[in-house]
Amino acid sequence: MPPPLSPCRAYRCPLCMHSACSMEYHWKQIDKEISLSPMPTEYQGATVKILCNDCQTHCTVPFHVLGMKCTGCGSYNTHPLVVVVVVLVCDLLLAVCVALPQLLIHHLLDLWRKYNTNQTAYRCPLCMHSACSMEYHWKQIDKEISLSPMPTEYQGATVKILCNDCQTHCTVPFHVLGMKCTGCGSYNTAQDGGLIQQQQGGEQQQQGEEQEEEEQQQEEEEEEQQQEEEEQEDIETDTELEQLPTPY
Repeated sequence: MPPPLSPCRAYRCPLCMHSACSMEYHWKQIDKEISLSPMPTEYQGATVKILCNDCQTHCTVPFHVLGMKCTGCGSYNTHPLVVVVVVLVCDLLLAVCVALPQLLIHHLLDLWRKYNTNQTAYRCPLCMHSACSMEYHWKQIDKEISLSPMPTEYQGATVKILCNDCQTHCTVPFHVLGMKCTGCGSYNTAQDGGLIQQQQGGEQQQQGEEQEEEEQQQEEEEEEQQQEEEEQEDIETDTELEQLPTPY
């Protein structure tokens, strides 16, 4: 049975792994695994700058999810210094790799796998930050929202949001197509709570119903009082008639 590629425990960050793990990698086994597991055609040509933890060499090497080999000593005990730099690949990969330097280094592998499995994603799966420039997409959402007004019962409704790009907390108009951050204009936001205006509208409606009931009750009391006054007047009239002298 071949030895494992990395005999130590799994770490998300390669720096943490190298500082905590004192066991050696099986470099020959990694070479074999890489030769048997070529990167997809659209990803071939991507390179990454690395630092070798053994010989402290800085070099640019082909990117591979199983590891990047130092050109100085042949060690795979390396970590990336800057994320993927691309050489004429597909448009999707180009868009991804141009934006990757905005993210932290330890997000690289997770983001790469995310795009490999779901090419429609635009957020880092760890920090939820937009992985590429979404300005054009945000403008498209602006147009769609302007052409798609909310139903009457939801017009004026607001909601609290958290922006995943600039971490701003703000209250904005509610719309099913997206809630725009007032800080950076991003639609990469998360809703924080329910509809504020809608809840207030429900309270106002309840208060209005209670007020209508009170007015109706007051009208009924006034009608009863008026009826009693009329009955009292009739009684007084009858009494006066009885007191009149009887004609002979």
